Amino acid sequence: MAKSIVTLVDQLPEDNITTKVLNALDFVFPGEWVNVNSFDDAIRSITKESDPAMVQRIRDKAIALYDDKKNGYRGAVSLYQTVDKADAALGTAALANKIGEKIGLLGFLNKITPKADTSQTIDLILKISVEILAYCKLNGIPNANPKLFVQALRENYQGAALVRMATLVCVDGLLPLGPDFLEKVHEFVGSSNQSEIQQNTGYTVLGSALPGEDNKSKISFLSENFEAVRGWMQELINKTGVTQSDVFGHVGSFIQFADDNLDFVAAFLDQTTNYFEHTGIQTVATHLIRDAYIAVKEDLGMPALAAATIPLAGETRMQEVPAGATTMQSIRPQLRHVQTDTILPIPDTSIVHIGKPNDRVTTEIDLSRYPDGDVVSRMHANLWTENGQDYFLLDVGSSNGTFVNGKMLTPKQKITLKNGDRLDFGRDQKVSLIFEMP
Repeated sequence: MAKSIVTLVDQLPEDNITTKVLNALDFVFPGEWVNVNSFDDAIRSITKESDPAMVQRIRDKAIALYDDKKNGYRGAVSLYQTVDKADAALGTAALANKIGEKIGLLGFLNKITPKADTSQTIDLILKISVEILAYCKLNGIPNANPKLFVQALRENYQGAALVRMATLVCVDGLLPLGPDFLEKVHEFVGSSNQSEIQQNTGYTVLGSALPGEDNKSKISFLSENFEAVRGWMQELINKTGVTQSDVFGHVGSFIQFADDNLDFVAAFLDQTTNYFEHTGIQTVATHLIRDAYIAVKEDLGMPALAAATIPLAGETRMQEVPAGATTMQSIRPQLRHVQTDTILPIPDTSIVHIGKPNDRVTTEIDLSRYPDGDVVSRMHANLWTENGQDYFLLDVGSSNGTFVNGKMLTPKQKITLKNGDRLDFGRDQKVSLIFEMP
């Protein structure tokens, strides 16, 4: 019997090779990924509801929606799971091929396994197509629409969904194929020889899920999807400045391979990680909880929730629609700028980025507008809640440090905030905020 969405989330591992990789790549989008592996905690974090009875209602509704075959939640999870299973098989083949290349006595292996670069290229384009198909299923779009997907990717992707796509660029693009991987893949998908794709294990496994009546139309779909996403992938690399050596420097810290064996590392990660399934389950759960919350509030005759103007695929915050004087307002903490005694509301978004405007992430709290704001880094700290009640602060690796009540934070280690905590950004207490709970 297939597992429920609650079980899938609750059984997500806290610490394994997949979570290590996702945490290691935090430098690309600092603080975007939080490993939520409790469905009830996810409900509280997304809906800001803390009443046990309401959490139970939302959980029950989510289970019912997930089990309803006309919805796309279960189909999206199946896609994420299937592509990772195929990925593991491809990783095994690629690893065998690399071993055959490196070790003469085992040279026969590279005669019976696909060329590693080819396998990893096909793996990349299959994952892109799975992401587009899952996006369409989650948002009730009957036909795969790469253009609409890319629009959402640019405007709405965040949290686990954004990290999944960034990991795809790093682990399935840069690491195995090099800095010019986009050109390599472009040349591959544009070639007239389709036999390598048709014989690929991943394509065989996923072929039935791809639209098209024959192999030619299915492969054309793969090519169309890559070309649609190619521009966004290049933009990500340009904006973040991420390089192949950056990826290996972070991921290779817990994998014992020599520096010149990046191909081994990539094949090993294909074989041992399931980041698509892990983050995919988290993304589906976010959509499901949001939709279940809307349905529960409608059942109870409470104010409905607004749907986003563009179909969502990432963890986009929910907004309540005003419905007269009865609209419920959630109690949220605030920050007070000490030097000017100015109140800074904490935005209702999954991650509040604190720093100065930059081209890598949106800065929800811009401290450059305040006196001595030059001591603040562009990406200084992140603030978020995981359950709607407890708030956490994390220094993402700022130049001048973050201090809570005079104590300097260790970069990349979150701390729980308490009412009245003083947050200093940089030394000498020139830019200070007080965390206030109403």
